[in-house]
Amino acid sequence: MKMKLLGFCAAGLLASPVMAEVIAVEDFSDDIGFTTSDPQISDGFGDFFTRTDGSNIGTFYNVTGATGSWFAAMDTNAEPGFNVGFVTLDAITITDFTDITVSIDLAEDDDGSNQDWDADSSVSLQASVDGGAFFDLLVVEAQGGTNTAPAIDTTGDGLGDGTEITDTFATFTSDLGTTGDSLVIRVQIAELESGDEDISFDNIIIEGVPEPASLALVGLGGLAMFGRGRRQG
Repeated sequence: MKMKLLGFCAAGLLASPVMAEVIAVEDFSDDIGFTTSDPQISDGFGDFFTRTDGSNIGTFYNVTGATGSWFAAMDTNAEPGFNVGFVTLDAITITDFTDITVSIDLAEDDDGSNQDWDADSSVSLQASVDGGAFFDLLVVEAQGGTNTAPAIDTTGDGLGDGTEITDTFATFTSDLGTTGDSLVIRVQIAELESGDEDISFDNIIIEGVPEPASLALVGLGGLAMFGRGRRQG
């Protein structure tokens, strides 16, 4: 009877719905867990590339919905002085996970009808698996060339044709589309070279579904402990 009971429990465990789990979170509450391609800096007047709570980048800059600190960039060819820069998260172990997704909160200081993103401006959420080349998960582009609003590029044609990025943080989620052992996530900031060309991002969250084999091992280990406990009783 005891062997049949254990077998039934294990089968029930494998048949139960498997929910996604949070693998890692970067909320920019401190400077641990990520690196930057260039030094973090702000002149306090609209040229910045830095983790911020809003107090060190200029009182004119307004985004809402943040919880604590986030990362922001504007007019980066002035401070710190680059055309393309990166914020790269530390490597994350994704062994034994499938159906991995990556989400990010995005906002920008919305000037209403006077938007200033240019045709070459872009912000990309990118991934590298097991040391391979980085690939895009999500790209933000100007909607229609020079001096237009940024939006999600859903077709890869260099134009923002999807959801517009506003001054209220919104969450965007992408499927990783592959599996492996080690995942590196980065945000590429390209050609935000003019005043009012900016981006803010926060809460990069990696989630995945544990593989059935690992769940079974954990479950059977727990059942074995249960069985030993019963015998000792």
